[in-house]
Amino acid sequence: MCVIMLEREGTGATAEHSVARPASPQETPASVRMNRLVLVIEDYESARELYVKCLEWSGFRVALASNGVEGVDQAIKLIPAVIVMDLFMPLLDGLEATRRLKDNDRTRGIPVIACTAWPSTEKYPDLFHAYVEKPCLPSVLIAAVRDALGHRFPDDAP
Repeated sequence: MCVIMLEREGTGATAEHSVARPASPQETPASVRMNRLVLVIEDYESARELYVKCLEWSGFRVALASNGVEGVDQAIKLIPAVIVMDLFMPLLDGLEATRRLKDNDRTRGIPVIACTAWPSTEKYPDLFHAYVEKPCLPSVLIAAVRDALGHRFPDDAP
């Protein structure tokens, strides 16, 4: 069963892997959030592949990292719109990686979706926008990403 717990109230196709571009210095936080780039930080290759396929099929660009250290570096370099973060990874776990991102001026405002196989009884609303329990359906992941973006996309009507 897949569960998504959003912390804020109210609120088989194949895909090619897109190459993410670094954010330009002129981009504002609002324009960065509209860029549709999702950084997936996940140590299991099969999960990364599934997330890439469902996110790209839904119109997002995807960048990947296989551990927390690489993920923090990629986030600072690329400034994604949203980060999907596994919590249990080698080198640097998702909780500490997210803390480092929230301590960085460039990445502080990026919503992070915690993705974990073990439901957490302890929530960190100051760190995570949402929690997605693995294994999850692609529609649950897409819903969490869309919620993190506030349903705002570049091609949406105002």
